[in-house]
Amino acid sequence: GLTTVYVTHDQSEAFALADRISLMQKGRIVQIGGPTEMYGAPASAEIAHFLGVSNIFGCTAEKAADGSVTAQVANTNSIVRSQQRTLASGEVRMCIRAEDFILSSEPKGVENEWEGTIRVSGFQGSSIRYAVRLVDGSELDVFVPTKGSGHHAIGDIVYARVSPANVQILPAEVV
Repeated sequence: GLTTVYVTHDQSEAFALADRISLMQKGRIVQIGGPTEMYGAPASAEIAHFLGVSNIFGCTAEKAADGSVTAQVANTNSIVRSQQRTLASGEVRMCIRAEDFILSSEPKGVENEWEGTIRVSGFQGSSIRYAVRLVDGSELDVFVPTKGSGHHAIGDIVYARVSPANVQILPAEVV
């Protein structure tokens, strides 16, 4: 029954303490919602980046016949199909959280799979963070749990894949 306004730049703190979050950029409120909603459905790629999404790529996108969104990623031949049912107008970005990738040594031959080389491997206790250089020269940030996933060394060829449900096609920024 108590209303409190708490100002912080620490997203983890905001997610832990808040019932509702108002996110401000350039002096204006650009998104309001609960912590789960804010984390899972950022209103733009700019907000997604602020909230920790590190894999953001330029793309062109169009709505497919089944209502899903199909995106052509810039500088690559990859086609990404997102389960997302709406398509932002204007300039869009493909956004994928580092923890949503699955990394393996063998290709599965499925959509949303990219071949790359481990450039950096950082053990972080319960997880390992990899920088994966794709064959087109772009880079993925991939975060995998230490247990239950294979370990990859710098220079290893790997295949990073992501479920279409974890791909967001967002406007570049809130207008």
